[in-house]
Amino acid sequence: MLKSIVLIVACGVVIKQLLKALRIPPLLGLIAGGLLLGPYVGNILDADFLKFSPEIRLLALVMILLRAGLGLNFNILKRIVFSVLKISLLPCLLEAATVFMISFYWIGLNLVEAGMLSFIIAAVSPALIVPSMLDLREQGIGMNKGIPLIILAGASVDNVLAVTLFSVFSAMAVSARHLIVLDLVLIPVKIAGGILLGLLIGLLLIKVFTKFSLQKTDEIALVICGAIFAVLIGEAVSLAGLLAVMAIGFVLAEKSRHRSALFNGSMLQIWLIAELFLFILIGTEINIAAMLGSIGPGLIIVVSGLTARTAGVFLATAGSALTVPERLFCAISFWPKATVQAALGGLPLALGMPHGEAALAIAVLAIIITTPIGAWGIKLGAARLLDRSPGSEAAKTQHVG
Repeated sequence: MLKSIVLIVACGVVIKQLLKALRIPPLLGLIAGGLLLGPYVGNILDADFLKFSPEIRLLALVMILLRAGLGLNFNILKRIVFSVLKISLLPCLLEAATVFMISFYWIGLNLVEAGMLSFIIAAVSPALIVPSMLDLREQGIGMNKGIPLIILAGASVDNVLAVTLFSVFSAMAVSARHLIVLDLVLIPVKIAGGILLGLLIGLLLIKVFTKFSLQKTDEIALVICGAIFAVLIGEAVSLAGLLAVMAIGFVLAEKSRHRSALFNGSMLQIWLIAELFLFILIGTEINIAAMLGSIGPGLIIVVSGLTARTAGVFLATAGSALTVPERLFCAISFWPKATVQAALGGLPLALGMPHGEAALAIAVLAIIITTPIGAWGIKLGAARLLDRSPGSEAAKTQHVG
């Protein structure tokens, strides 16, 4: 296991520096490096270490979502909340509906299989989107209308919606008497409950920091533990644990501003290591061999889904203060897929679904297609489609509708 850790860190650092010099998004190289090191190509990483891959990826995701929460501002957030809901719900549902119809009516998947696949494909990847939006926020790009924050928060809500609706269809696969209506009603409850859970944990942390004189390193350790605890509680009671993590960061930023800068700086340092593990371990999940038999139908599904999602983003932002180039950037930013597809793509096969192998292959294809075009699209689109706003409060609090 130690060999695997050393390999990931060493290869990750080399890949990042090389691709930065070539002006290529480093995360593409990290994912490619994971593919080469992983069990489906080089098989270099220890198999026992890879058993912990989901937990390690989740821990890395917690770090980046804490950073995201620490960067939120109430005055900005209350102005963009309606935009966040629209841009997270409508594109996700439109993409899922498109994938469902193609899978059900053309490829021949049954209703449950098509439903599972539609929300596997429709889920976006906060692990890929959030770091990019944090970079744009720190550079002041698009912040005159809060665009990075809209996308940052929207990606998390989108993810919760897709995973929850996936769970509805997966439950149907194992139970004939499943209450679909109840699951649909519980979606806003899960989102609101996750946010409330994070707010409560954040306030508790503030109270502890106020009452006890702790070293800064101890405070940071407690924040990370609180975030992990929020995820575990969320999993146990079916709440949006990832939104809870962002809410913890938000409370710390709002109620303890003198600490939030320190926490944010510390999270950045931790993230520089965590991102190596996150993206390389995502790469280890890519099974190209599983994809080869379904390239034709898979391409149609992925491209049609992205087209529908793009249309959904334009519909969601219609009538807002965003210009057409800014709306196009928002659409491109919601293209990347990786974490959910890697985690859930094999579940239909594990449940013994007749077309489980095809679902896995299409999920892998979605990662391979959307990761590079999404990463490149965000990088190039930010430079060409967004304005740089170096940070006046008036600009940052502008209403975006």
